[in-house]
Amino acid sequence: MNATERMEEARRDLAGAEDRLRIVIGGEAKYTGSANEYDSWKKSRDAAQAELARCRLVVEQREQDIDAEAREAWRKAKSQQLRVNDTLAKRMRSEGPDLLKTILSWVEEIAAAETETARINARVPAGEDRLAGPDALARSVEMQPEKIVREVDVELWVHAETGEIISDQRAVVAKSKTEGSVGTWRTPCVRRAFREVTYLPDAAVQRATPFLQALRLPAFDSPRMIWNGDAASQPARIQQMLEAASATAPKQPDRQKQTRFVAVAPWQPPSAPLRPVGYQKTDADRQLKSAAGAQEGQEARQPEAPLAPSRGRPIPIAGSDGHHKN
Repeated sequence: MNATERMEEARRDLAGAEDRLRIVIGGEAKYTGSANEYDSWKKSRDAAQAELARCRLVVEQREQDIDAEAREAWRKAKSQQLRVNDTLAKRMRSEGPDLLKTILSWVEEIAAAETETARINARVPAGEDRLAGPDALARSVEMQPEKIVREVDVELWVHAETGEIISDQRAVVAKSKTEGSVGTWRTPCVRRAFREVTYLPDAAVQRATPFLQALRLPAFDSPRMIWNGDAASQPARIQQMLEAASATAPKQPDRQKQTRFVAVAPWQPPSAPLRPVGYQKTDADRQLKSAAGAQEGQEARQPEAPLAPSRGRPIPIAGSDGHHKN
């Protein structure tokens, strides 16, 4: 029994425990006749609650088992795929460069042939056809004309007035070999000769995007792009791209040395502000200190402001005779 099957069993037990507790609680009124009966009912209720709690714990454990089983299966699949990926990565690095050389050799030949084809087509004499390049010969599909596959003579029921074919030939009620009727209103119909032609329809020409522009070639051992067809629009540019693709590029980008400073411990500012070395008090410092002291003395001599009256009754104030005045 796997983890999923054990989970289903635990959920069935949990549903049964919930039903039993519901039944026990619903029957409480039947056991109120005596103290012994009610004590017996409470024991049944406590046992049902304990069983429900146990079943819930089992379900939680089964969920953990399923998660652990799924995680183990994922790790196994990951390990297997990692071995496949490592093997392919090694092949990309070892076999990729030779494959790129072969493709780039084709690209160079195709570019040279297309350049010469364009040069020839630039001066086509009157009455002569243009020359197709290797790309068009290999990848373009010319227009296909209609092609007859089969022809058979047949007779079909048609409406007598219009000559149109009746869609459901089996619905016709024949009066003779050539006449009949169809539908609720007994619409007259007759037999008409046709030629059944089975054919392939014509197909328009299909022109492919130029090979040198459609091609994308990444390097197999680095992130760089060997060939990007978006830039392959002019013969001169194509030649530059071929030269750049043939050059050997470093796998790692060039990096310049840089410097940074890392604090070895968290910064704690000094408890008192520090003055510059050799600092002497000036007259401005003394005047500032004197003004600050005078202000503090003035604030100490000021009487406290009376409390603001409340919005309700006025606050009573004692007079000189000791009585309160409103």
